Amino acid sequence: MIPTPKVPNQTTTFYDNLQGFDNFDGITDLSNFQDLPEDWYVIITDIVNSTQAVKDGFYKEINMMGAAGVAAVGNLTGETQIPFVFGGDGATMAIPSEYLLEAQKSLQGVQKIAETFNLNLRVGIVPVKDVNIQNLRLQVAKWKVSKLHYQAIIAGSGWDWAENDIKRNPKSTYLINKDSNKSQADLSGFSCVWNAVPSPRGQTLTLIIKSLSQDEGQSTKTLNQIWNSLQKFYSSPDQINPLIDGQIKVDLSLKSVTREQKLNFNQKGLAGMWLNIDILLRRYFIKFIDFWNIRYNGIAIDDLRGDEYHADYRKFDNNLKLVIATDQVQSKNILALLNEYESQGKIRFGHHIASETVITCFVADAKHLKVRFVDGQGGGYTLAASELKSKLNNLSK
Repeated sequence: MIPTPKVPNQTTTFYDNLQGFDNFDGITDLSNFQDLPEDWYVIITDIVNSTQAVKDGFYKEINMMGAAGVAAVGNLTGETQIPFVFGGDGATMAIPSEYLLEAQKSLQGVQKIAETFNLNLRVGIVPVKDVNIQNLRLQVAKWKVSKLHYQAIIAGSGWDWAENDIKRNPKSTYLINKDSNKSQADLSGFSCVWNAVPSPRGQTLTLIIKSLSQDEGQSTKTLNQIWNSLQKFYSSPDQINPLIDGQIKVDLSLKSVTREQKLNFNQKGLAGMWLNIDILLRRYFIKFIDFWNIRYNGIAIDDLRGDEYHADYRKFDNNLKLVIATDQVQSKNILALLNEYESQGKIRFGHHIASETVITCFVADAKHLKVRFVDGQGGGYTLAASELKSKLNNLSK
């Protein structure tokens, strides 16, 4: 059972007030991290049996539901910034206590939407104080990736403890029950209108790399060494980005329109027909303003290709997670590098290779969060996580 939240206090703006760092290498600097306040809550979401769902062809729906939870909670907290990390088939977040009950109802609304895609969204909410009792740490930092956007970096074994309890303990007291009432999620600004983007180098390589060191300082150091070595396979830093200018196009397919219609609780009959028409017209409108480079509500489609709209193709949540552009030689060299680290007993990793990158955009408003959640086409993160899980299971035998 989730405890009753405390009244709002000064810890509500903890993440807003956290000082950011400018370089991704800052993930190894422990001075950049702060412990989550004890009256905050960790949220873990993921799609149950996502690996099989990906194999059944539902990878885009899985990405949508993984990002929808972030959109719903982000809309709920409004001006208050919260840390989150998108994981492909789910997300990890943390919220102040004052938003607890509303966040639970909102996520129950997302669970209902997931059911319209025949997906089961698992949601768990863990009090930070319960993690602290285990003598584990929940730390967070802010990486300034552009003028307008900070990306959360999370570290500490407490995150893994919370995730393992939610995902591997069916009797966990932190799991929230699905709501039989009409809980709804506010998905304002949540956009899934984009076609997959061809890799500018021929391949999109999705990686999840986990350090086996029990020392958190050494763990982040090893992963940063890998990141620095990996960059040497490129002649410039920009080449690693899987998204390129001019390749972000609106998806006008009926299947994509139907997916968005289901985000509106799968309306049927005449209402559903008009909703589909409205969705399609809005997409043609986006295509029109893109062609003529017209600004609408202060935003042009070119902005979606610019720095203001950050793509989370590299991130850290105790694991180094990457969705990067490669050619065949670069993929081969990167995997050889990782196999070498793995043979030394320093890491385990999972990977997936595709030819395109999937974009799930979440744009809160013209002034605040503008982020493109990205994944490898065909369920990159989910399949990489499946490979990593198999390796870790073999390690424990």
